[in-house]
Formats: sequence, structure tokens, C-alpha cells
Amino acid sequence: MKKTCRWRLQVAALAVLVFALAHVSAVHAQATGGRPALMGMVKDSLGRPLEGVLVQLDARSGARVATTRSEASGAFSFEALPPGTYAVVAHARGFKPAIAIATVVAGRAARVQLSMESQEPLSLKLSAPRLRPARNAVAPGGVTAYHFSQQAIRELPLGENGTVNQVLLQAPGMIQDSTGQPLPREMDDALQYRINGVMIPNVQVLDLGQLSPRFAESIDVLTGALPAEYGYRTGAVVDIHTRRGEIANGGSVGYFGGQRETVQPSFEYGGSRGGLDYYATGYFLHNVRGVNPPTPGPDPLNDFTNQGGSFLYLSDLLNTDTSISLIGASFVHDFGWPATPDQPQVFELSNVPVYPSAHVSDTELEQTHFGILALKGVAPGGIDYQLSLFSQYSSLSFHPDFAGELIFNGLAARVFRSSFVNGSQGDASWHLGTQHTLGFGYYFDVENAEIDDHAYTFPAIDGVQTSTLPFLIVDNHNLMQSMYGLYVQDRWQPLAGLTVDCGVRWDELVGFIGGGQVSPRLGASYQLDRATTLHAGAAVYFVPPPTEFLATEDIDRFVNTTAEPGILRNSPPKPMADYFFDLGMRHRFSFGLQLGVDGFFELERDVLDEGQFGSSLIFAPINYRLGRIYGAEATGSWQLRDSLSAYVNFTYTVAQASQVVSGQFNFDPQEFSYIASHYIALDQGQLFTTSAGLAYRWHGFVATSAITFGSGLRTGFANTAMMPSYTQVDASIGRTFDGVPMVGRVDARVSVVNLLDRIYQFHNGSGIGVGSVPQYMSRRALYFNFKVPLPGASQGAPTP
Repeated sequence: MKKTCRWRLQVAALAVLVFALAHVSAVHAQATGGRPALMGMVKDSLGRPLEGVLVQLDARSGARVATTRSEASGAFSFEALPPGTYAVVAHARGFKPAIAIATVVAGRAARVQLSMESQEPLSLKLSAPRLRPARNAVAPGGVTAYHFSQQAIRELPLGENGTVNQVLLQAPGMIQDSTGQPLPREMDDALQYRINGVMIPNVQVLDLGQLSPRFAESIDVLTGALPAEYGYRTGAVVDIHTRRGEIANGGSVGYFGGQRETVQPSFEYGGSRGGLDYYATGYFLHNVRGVNPPTPGPDPLNDFTNQGGSFLYLSDLLNTDTSISLIGASFVHDFGWPATPDQPQVFELSNVPVYPSAHVSDTELEQTHFGILALKGVAPGGIDYQLSLFSQYSSLSFHPDFAGELIFNGLAARVFRSSFVNGSQGDASWHLGTQHTLGFGYYFDVENAEIDDHAYTFPAIDGVQTSTLPFLIVDNHNLMQSMYGLYVQDRWQPLAGLTVDCGVRWDELVGFIGGGQVSPRLGASYQLDRATTLHAGAAVYFVPPPTEFLATEDIDRFVNTTAEPGILRNSPPKPMADYFFDLGMRHRFSFGLQLGVDGFFELERDVLDEGQFGSSLIFAPINYRLGRIYGAEATGSWQLRDSLSAYVNFTYTVAQASQVVSGQFNFDPQEFSYIASHYIALDQGQLFTTSAGLAYRWHGFVATSAITFGSGLRTGFANTAMMPSYTQVDASIGRTFDGVPMVGRVDARVSVVNLLDRIYQFHNGSGIGVGSVPQYMSRRALYFNFKVPLPGASQGAPTP
């Protein structure tokens, strides 16, 4: 019956696709109206549109046929042309002339793209105005885009020496969980990362947010009713555009250090030669506060972290219409799980009569390596496309303190998780006249996941230990999982100021976990006037679970042990269906103030959630049968010339679920029974969250601050209670010193984390899926940072 329903959905999706293509074909025929026309784009060699370029159209005989100038988007067009072959010539001051040959055929619109080479090296000054759009804006079709330029990233108190996660926590709708990672307001949909338009596979052992944002030229956080091109993890899309050689402007080395034994050297290097563009960066970090500890003091036990990251970008312009790029990144993280002192011993271990809990030293090693090869260009007929191949390997190893874990928890598990993913993604857009842009594409990947658990535990009867000699339970699995997706969408502009995005995508999950779904999308934005934009949307999302999970037979092996769960059931996780609705507006005032408000509502089936249920920092997926999420967010930003800027974001969220249908063994039996008939708050939910920041420039100095506030995580029986609220204030002051002997330029900064040294407990070790160990947030810490150019490097724009 399920297979029949799935095939009916696929047939329905195919029918919708055929209908959409027929509709687009009709629109295209109507748009061209049988009149020959020639349309095109003019850009510089870096791919940026050029406005006001003189474009001349010459016949084969050399006679001038027509002239025009390019618009702000770089677009130009010639209408009512007789069939024939033409030369299109572009002229602009400071650029070499560009020429393209186009053939106009009756009934078809010809398209060309001109790339103009600058007569002088393109500098940061030329590109900077295009890299500073509004912090918060509505993208065409109704998607809300929150923009972090590189300047905005640098103006955070830790700047490039922080993490991508710390940047994202300053976006509206982001909720901080117990590990310091941001969760979107939808929470259970998680974050999707994209680098230069290519989606990074979101496996459980990968957290791109731990990387330094040094490699990012900009970061956009997309929320709302997303178009059909976005699938899988759709709580929010983190769209990262990387730095390039001409932006990097040579090279530099930096050092960041301070309290908590913090040491972080880093480097950057980039440049351009002809059509080749290259950029590389890397860093190493050591400190003694890698995980939020169970003690309030500033120096916890066994809380070290050693991590390193590297990033490489290469791009080559094959011709005026085609470029190829290669992206490679690696991240390795070795850290200790902090110990809790003065805990009573629970179990007895042979030959170990006394073992202080302060001596327990668990460690974890995470690593991720991925590469992307992408071909981008314009195909005949004016189709813009990007095709990519990607490969990614991620692994996670938890190394327990065997004696300590056995004595205090009755279970010591050596856990290994790995994921090897290979796949391809393709996206294309086709401009049909001035009203329609057709988008279509595909995604597929094949994942091989290895799940190894080597656990020592004690024999027991009814939970009572019967022997002091532990025994080993080995449980290893190797799983194959594939995912496929297709989409088609149309961006339609029926009226001036109105943009409508309509589309549909089909996704299928094949392997141990199966499922498929047809997901329609509809979004609209309307420019009410020059200052006000309205947007609304509705979307259906298909959210697959992570492949790493425990199989059903694993639970039976722990019967009659000290690790026996209260519920001997563990159904495999399921994909989630999410029905999302969004409504909002943005208004820009004349004195630099921009305000926005959004309301959202979701109904969900097979709600996906992830929780930390063991002593390791490894999350397990679970499903609730039903879910509902609703709330509102407000955002504001203010720019007073170039001396003062500020922003504030506020989010109210209610996230609830009922009836556990997978991962049942993780729950206490009483909580499990309660959830079967009640809606409970999701584990990482906070009712109110706020982020705010300020940057002030005075006589070469830049002072910045960032504030995060949360109403408190859920805690207690079935998440019915809340932790106290918290507020953290971070600050920095920096300056660029020019003309330093033997160096040239030095960027220097002093930063303070938790300026007020507030002591607050993030969670107390109770609640569903937040771990059994309490956690305290960071104490006050002072850091300093400096960066100097490499010998011979160009002196670019200063770092705030």
C-alpha cells in the first residue's frame, strides 16, 4: 500500500513538472511573440555586473544597427531585429572592449554574455560597495536573508578568531543549545550549509559551524518559505561565499591568544594570475575550555581542546562564459570531556576500590575533510548553470576513561562513527523574457556509514550489580544510504514590485531508512513602496534523519546489565514532513534605520529531534509522531554614516511535540507514558532569545560589542520546567597602525568574553536529550590579537 501511494506521488510530481514546463513554454512563446530579439549581460572579469556600459550592435557588413547601455544588473537587450549574425561590442572607461558574436533566429531570443577586462588591477575599493547590502532584507520571492559581510564578521568581538557558530548566534531566530551551537527557530529542521551555492552534506558528525569564519567573504542566513531548490535541512540555510584571490590582497599572518591558555596562530594567502584565482587559509587553536563544564569556576578539569582548520579555493576562467573552481577544507578537533569532582561512586570495579570523579578523563576526536569541484557558466540559449561533484569524509571517536565510566555510570563505551559521502548537484536558471525565470536542478549522494560500539558493562539483575568484573559487548554496523532529489520552479514578476516563486521538488531516500515526498513551494514578496516590502509563503519540506543511529537489535544485548534501558524498544528513525507558513514585512526609514517583523507556524509529522543521552558528546536521532511550532521574530538595524552601527534581534518560539515513535529506549518510562498523551516542549527550546550588537569608529579605533540573551533551556520531568535566563556581553576595541617599521601595517585588537563575569548554569543535567551532566557558560576571559601582512603583500583595506 505504501509503495502504491509513493508511486502515485511520483506520478503526480511528474504531472506537475510537465504542466510547469508546458506553462513556461507558453509564457516563452508569448514573451517572444515571434519577434527576433537579442539579450545579454555585461560583467567584469570577476563576474560582477557593470552598469552604464555602451553596447553597440553591428551587422556582418560592419554597419551600425543599434546602441544601448547596460542596466544596474548588467543586462541589456535589442528588440525587433531581423534574423542574421551580429557583432556585439561593449565599451567602458577603464576596461578593454569586449566582443561577442550572436546569431538571431526567427522566433527565438539570442543571448550573449560579455566579460570586460580591466585596464588596471581590480581593487577592493571597486568591489566593496557591492559587498555591503542591508543586514536584513527580503529576497525576491519572500525569503528573508540576513547578511553578514566580512566587515560585519570582523566587527564581532572575536572577529575572524571566533567560529561560524558565534557569527550565526547574532542572526535573528537562532537559539543557542547546550553545546554552544546555534539552532534555527524551527529547531528540528537543523541548518543547511552551502559554500558558493553547493550544499554540504549534513551528516551528524559534521559541524561546519566550528570552523573559523576567516575564509568567508560573506555569510547569508536564509529563512522563511524557501524555494524548491532548497531541500533536506531547511530550518535555515547558511549560504557562505568564500574569499577570493583579488579580495585576499596578498597574504598575512596573525596571532590570537590570552587567558585559558589560548593560543591561535593563523595565516591567509591569495592572489590572481590571468584567469586563475587562488586563496588559502589555516589556523591552529589550543585552550583549556573546549566544552561547557559542570563546574562554575573559570578553569575546569580535563576541558582542553586542540583543533585546526584549513581552506583552499582555486578558480580558473576557462573562457568568457565558463569557469571551473575547486574547494577543499579540513577540520580536526581533539578535546576532553570535563570531569565532575566529588561525585559518589555508584558501582564497584574489581581491583579499583577508590577512583575520584575528578580524575575521570574522557576524550573525543572529530575530523571532517571535503572537496568540491564546480563548473559554472552560461550554456547556449542563455541558461545559467552550475554543476558540481563533491566528496566528504567525517569521523568521530569517543575514548572513555574505562575505570571512571564503569564506576560512575556502569557503562564504558568506545564509540566510533564515520561517514563517507560522494555525490553531485546541478542547478540552472533560464530567463524567459522579463517576467519569468525558470529554475531546475538535481541532487544525489551515496553515503557509507560505519557505526562501531565496543561497550564494557557489569552483569545485573533488576538493575542490581551482580559482579565486579565487566564484560565486553561488541556491536558494529556498516550502512549504505542514498538520497535523490529533483526540482523545478518559476520566479514570476506579474506586476511591478511583485515577485512570486512557485515550484515543486521530489525527494527519495533509499537504504535502511526509506521514504519519499513531493514538496510544493509558494512564496511572494511585494515592494509596497521604496521603503516597505511585504512577504508571505507556504512550503512543504522533506527532512531526512542522519544515518548514524542504533539498530533495534542493539538494545537486547544490554538486558541484565547495569546499562539496561528502562524501555526495551528502539524503532529506527523516520524522515520528517514539515508544513511551514510564514508572513512578514520590512521597512527602511530615511535615517538609516531598518525594522522587520515575521510570524511563522508549522505543523509536523514524525518530528525529528536529536539529543545527547549518554556520557559522550554524541547525539542520537529520535522521532515524535506529531509536532507544532509557532512564534514571531523582530529585527532592527541602524547605520549612522560610517561611525556608528547597531542591530538587535528578538525571537519568541514555542516548539512542542507528542508521542515518541523512534529511539524509545532513550526515555524514562514515566516520561515516555506522559509524552504519549501530552505535548511537551522540545529539549533545546527557549521561549525568548535576543541578540544585539554595536560598532563605533573614532579616530581610527573601532569599539564593538555583542549581547546574547536566552530565557533558559527546558529542564525537569518531560521538559516541564525552565532554567533561569542568562545574558552574556562580549566586547572588543581595535585599531590599524600604518607605517610600522619593518612591517608596514599592524591590525591589533583586545577582546573580552563575558565582560560582566556573570556566573550562570546553562542546564542542570535534567530534561530530555540535554545530557546528564550540568553545564556552566564561559567565565570572563581577556584576549589579544594582531595581524601583519606577509613581505611583499599589498596593503589592502584595514581590519576593524
